[in-house]
Amino acid sequence: ARALQQAKTSGLPLAEQHRLKNEVERLKKLKASYEGATDKKQKERENEKQAEVQRLQGAQLEAKAKAAASEAPAPCGDYLKEQDFTYWTRKRISEAVVGVTYKCQGGGTIEVTELQEQSKVQAAITTKR
Repeated sequence: ARALQQAKTSGLPLAEQHRLKNEVERLKKLKASYEGATDKKQKERENEKQAEVQRLQGAQLEAKAKAAASEAPAPCGDYLKEQDFTYWTRKRISEAVVGVTYKCQGGGTIEVTELQEQSKVQAAITTKR
């Protein structure tokens, strides 16, 4: 913004002033987007902490059969009980996989350093009564 003010007072060509004005607007939008993204990430971290506690306790989830059309209707809501172990399983798989190395025939090595967030891991136990 300061560069734009100096450009106006120093008599730079209008094209250069216009370019600087557009650059200032772009940077303002970028800053707003960044702040929104950081707020969203912070909120996700807080929600994940709460969900982690529930996962470690084996919190019960609603039966997936209720959401989708089931073949046989359950007589009551307690017919199916599901416990989610996804968080626990993800931790165990990460511990098992991180550090694994593979030596290629060409002399190279491949090493697993982390389990990325894009990796899909799901584990649940459904109990019928």
